[in-house]
Amino acid sequence: MSDYYGNSTDLYDYEDYYDGTGEDFTPCNHADLRNFIKVFLPTLYSFVFVLGFLGNGLVVCVLVKHLNQSNLTDICLFNLALSDLLFVLTLPFYSHYARVGQWTFGDFMCRLASGSHSTGSQQHLVHGGHDP
Repeated sequence: MSDYYGNSTDLYDYEDYYDGTGEDFTPCNHADLRNFIKVFLPTLYSFVFVLGFLGNGLVVCVLVKHLNQSNLTDICLFNLALSDLLFVLTLPFYSHYARVGQWTFGDFMCRLASGSHSTGSQQHLVHGGHDP
């Protein structure tokens, strides 16, 4: 059946598509994506953890050593390094969660890691947005 312009007006039955019994017409295979994420995210989080911990730890150590010579810029840099460390210290937990697929550290650690992650990332945005 076609309309006035020659376009098909046939009605299609999509019932098989919505109940999951039809062929798989999804644009990508989510199983492959999940397997990729289980490898990629822990690797990325571990890499960022190591570099962030070493770099920000070094900044904190240098600023603490030269505490008597500090100015406003050093104080802002110190706060930024501490907030980065707070953020970076949560990454091993999220790395494990991305690999395993479930949280295994208990409710308290879930709340602590989530709060530290949020606080560290928000403080980074606050301190990182200003040029001292």
